[in-house]
Amino acid sequence: MVYQEGSIGLAVAERIADMLTNAEVQWADRLWRPNAIDSIKHLLDLVQSEARDGAKSRATEEARQSISTDLFIPGVHRGGILKSLEISTEKLQPGSVPNAKLKSLCDELEDNYSSWVELYFDNFDDSVDVKSSEVDGNILSWQIAAFLRSFGMSIEWIANFFNYNLHHNEDFVSLSGTMKTAHEIILKKPGWIFFIPAEKRSSFNVTSPPLFQSREFEATFAERFPELPIPPNKGGLIIEVNTIDKYAGISEARLITQRAVDRLRASKSKRRITLEKQAWVWPGGWTTELTLDSKQNVKVRQLDADGGRHMFDRLSEEIEAALDLLTAADRTSSRAATIASWAVLETLFADDSDFGDLAIVAERAANILTCLYVKVTFGHISRGHSRSGNDELADDLRSATDSEAALLLEAALPDHPVSVSPTLGELARQRVVGLNDRQVKSLHSQLRGVFRRLYDLRNQITHAGRMEPYGLNRTYEEATVLLSALMDELLKQYRSYGRSAREVAGRADWLISRVSDKRATPASLTQLSDK
Repeated sequence: MVYQEGSIGLAVAERIADMLTNAEVQWADRLWRPNAIDSIKHLLDLVQSEARDGAKSRATEEARQSISTDLFIPGVHRGGILKSLEISTEKLQPGSVPNAKLKSLCDELEDNYSSWVELYFDNFDDSVDVKSSEVDGNILSWQIAAFLRSFGMSIEWIANFFNYNLHHNEDFVSLSGTMKTAHEIILKKPGWIFFIPAEKRSSFNVTSPPLFQSREFEATFAERFPELPIPPNKGGLIIEVNTIDKYAGISEARLITQRAVDRLRASKSKRRITLEKQAWVWPGGWTTELTLDSKQNVKVRQLDADGGRHMFDRLSEEIEAALDLLTAADRTSSRAATIASWAVLETLFADDSDFGDLAIVAERAANILTCLYVKVTFGHISRGHSRSGNDELADDLRSATDSEAALLLEAALPDHPVSVSPTLGELARQRVVGLNDRQVKSLHSQLRGVFRRLYDLRNQITHAGRMEPYGLNRTYEEATVLLSALMDELLKQYRSYGRSAREVAGRADWLISRVSDKRATPASLTQLSDK
């Protein structure tokens, strides 16, 4: 182990690796929050798409909130950036002076952010015991992951990078050293070229990139890989992608290949092409399997509850329709998936009176997930202490329902010691202790923001004809983490109590209003799932 035992550095590194690699980790612990750069770029993209003032106003407020809470932006810059966002949204139009100012602000963030991250860790003592650290390790973990994502690194790369430095690389002794290396990597020149030979090809007398005739394909292959034998081919695809890490490159190459195959199918012509499943990649001369099987983002575990005995039971019409849309989204392009994902929310929560203000649907979904987040947060500690604790609290937790256990813990903490691991367990304990009405409000805003961004992207695709608005793939991936958790809860409540999605949303709204009005404590939100 290269990190100091029980330190905040070890806790954060373990937290990042866990959120991205542990298949059993709860949705609340996964990466679904965007960062400050993402927020500014999203706002800028809305302006370019000539979005409505309401959408720009919401995006501006979310950008301000992201910048206000960003750990990496130095205080000397934060105030000026926030002041630059004091913009009248109706004046934010393509080609306007306010839009030019916003572009300059975005450039400033992109140019300086990675250096600010490096500066933060130059002054960060990651050897401090996690219990004594003044830094919220939970927030720091997702902000590190979101930072690397915003600079183009894939989830697979981030997970492998932190796992390697946690368990195998003895050259690194601190989180600061790990982040310094990550900073050096993201500054490297991006770019990969994928060579995909065609096994069969017919009726292609003329070709255009990315499809090349055999002579052109072989000449380019030989130029890039002079030491390798040229694979058998009938020509093939040569795809250039502008990514830094290879996993992001593979994903992008797969999307481009799928788009080419889909276009050929849609043409209904006699032209045919069969591609090898293996691609050769430059630089490096390595090979990778490049199947067109779609990546599974949706995970509705409640479908397999009770040993799968209810897997194929008929559900309510709204849930059946939502599941149909959600599972179909996983088998199509990110553009179509984004439209289908938003349609899931409309199917579940929209009323006739909402049309014209469908952003309210994001509010209802966020209400439910806020309650579920609090339930997951208390559940971590409750399960841990009930299994390992040896006191009256542990005895009480063993016989309590989820909501009863949350209220017991809320009353006991922070003074009562609980049995948790020194790193991830301690971070979970700190998250419980930090829950108050202000934190609930902030959490709700973050969840609502993800769904509003999904709505904005849907509008950019359907109303502005955008091919690939900013953050398309990532927003879909982040939204499906939340949509999967949402469907899990709605399935459970329908099967247990016969509640509709709108009834669950109404109950969540009522529970949150009680916390906002200080008539109840955050732990009461766990009562969402009660009878």
